[in-house]
Amino acid sequence: MSYKEQQEEEICAIESIYTENEVISINKEYPNIELELELNSAGPGCDSTENDFSLGLHLTLPEKYPDEPPEIEIDDTDENFDEERMEQLKETLKTVANENLGMVMIFTIVSALQEEIGKLIEERKEIQEKKIEEEKIKKETIENRKFQGTTVTAETFKAWKAKFDAERKVLQDKAEQERQLALAGKLTGKEQFLRDATLNISDVALLDSANDVEIDESLFEEDIEGLEIEDDED
Repeated sequence: MSYKEQQEEEICAIESIYTENEVISINKEYPNIELELELNSAGPGCDSTENDFSLGLHLTLPEKYPDEPPEIEIDDTDENFDEERMEQLKETLKTVANENLGMVMIFTIVSALQEEIGKLIEERKEIQEKKIEEEKIKKETIENRKFQGTTVTAETFKAWKAKFDAERKVLQDKAEQERQLALAGKLTGKEQFLRDATLNISDVALLDSANDVEIDESLFEEDIEGLEIEDDED
């Protein structure tokens, strides 16, 4: 079978395998046969979902295909693969093509690309799960901190005590100032005693002066003759 016949038969087979949505364009003019497919991450014949993505595969068949490998181009418009991964992907497909020289290989190349898409889906899933787990751990750590006190050491206790004493002193001074303002100049007996030294000797002076007072004893005499004293026996 000639190269032309092999290529034309393979293109017909590809058209019957893939849907119109997957086969974007075909140039059937030998020796410049080209094929462009769009592969969805959901798989052949499946409808796209919000999280799915597509890759374009462009194959150009040389005149002596399948004894010569096709030219392979990948369209990653949405940048599902980074540059390094894209190069690895191209090398993987070229390796598949070289391993199948002498046999029609379009379906094999497409299948290899679909397998790589599946790997990418798993990688994305793992990254998403890891992100969710990290967020969960972060949230739990924040919640746990609410129930964990600060570790107390001798140094931290001394620092806390000094701060506590200073704050307490401020409150005591403020309370004393408020008390003084409330008195508005009125002194208690104790404060008068402490402030006026003359009060210290006032009581002593009063007692000394009492010794000089003459007492009229007659004021205390009573006529006891008229008093009736009851006998206990009565």
